[in-house]
Amino acid sequence: MSNLPTTMSSLKNSIMKAQQRLSATTGNAGSDFLRLTKAMTWEYGADDAEVESGSKWALNPQSFQMGFIAWGDSEVKGEAMAQIDADPIIKSQLPEVGAPWDEQVGVQLACVSGDDKGVQVIYKTTSKGGKDEFNRVLAELLSRLDSGEEAFVPIVKLEASSYKHKKYGKIVTPVLNIVSWKTLDADEVDEDEDDDEGEDEPAPSKRRRRKVV
Repeated sequence: MSNLPTTMSSLKNSIMKAQQRLSATTGNAGSDFLRLTKAMTWEYGADDAEVESGSKWALNPQSFQMGFIAWGDSEVKGEAMAQIDADPIIKSQLPEVGAPWDEQVGVQLACVSGDDKGVQVIYKTTSKGGKDEFNRVLAELLSRLDSGEEAFVPIVKLEASSYKHKKYGKIVTPVLNIVSWKTLDADEVDEDEDDDEGEDEPAPSKRRRRKVV
C-alpha cells in the first residue's frame, strides 16, 4: 500500500464523502484491469488470466474512485474519475463525446496470497450491483474507523453472486468478501487467517485462459 492518508480522520472524511455520493446516486499505472465475467469468474490483464480461487486481495482504502465513463461502439469515448478525497466529478460539466456518460466506481487491489501474490489490479464498474457492493465495503470501513480500529485495510476474497432479472435474465454481481483487516504497515497476510474454508480441503488449482480474438 502506498500514498495512503497519514491519519485515520482524513480517511474517515474521504469515506463519508464517497458514501454520500454513492447513496445519491486515475492513477492506474502499473495495474491490470480486473473483470467479473458472465460465467462468474474473475479475470485480469490482456491475457484474461483467471484469478486463483480462494486467493486474498488487499483493497487500497485511498484508491476508491468515483466518476463517469462513456462507452460507444464497444470502445471508451471518455472517462473522468476522481479519488474519494477529491472534488466530485460533475456530470453536467463533462464534454459531449458522442455517447452517454454512466456513473462509475473503481478501486485498486493487490494480491497478498497464492500464485498471483504481488499482482496489482484496478477494478471499475458501472453496474448497480457493483456500486452497491462498493457502498457496503465503504460502510464496513467507516464503521471500523468510527470504532478507532487501527486495522482498516480490507483483505478480501473475490467472489460473485447472481439473480434472475425478468427482462435481462441472469445478472452477475461482484462480492468483495472481507475475510480480515490489516494495518497499513502489515507486511504479510496469514494464508489461513480468518479463512472460512475447511482446513483439510485442498486448494483448487489455478486455471489460465487466453482471450479469444
